[in-house]
Amino acid sequence: MLDEKPLDGYSAKEYAQKVAYLPQHPPITDGVTVRELVMFGRYPGKAF
Repeated sequence: MLDEKPLDGYSAKEYAQKVAYLPQHPPITDGVTVRELVMFGRYPGKAF
């Protein structure tokens, strides 16, 4: 359940938008480019 709704009641896009998390002060991430980090935040809004 997520927001009083069963998980299988969400489309993949809706679920991704509900559970997406990108902290404002992320831990140091070795090997991740700025572009990759930004794309992590964009993933829920991308078309499937």
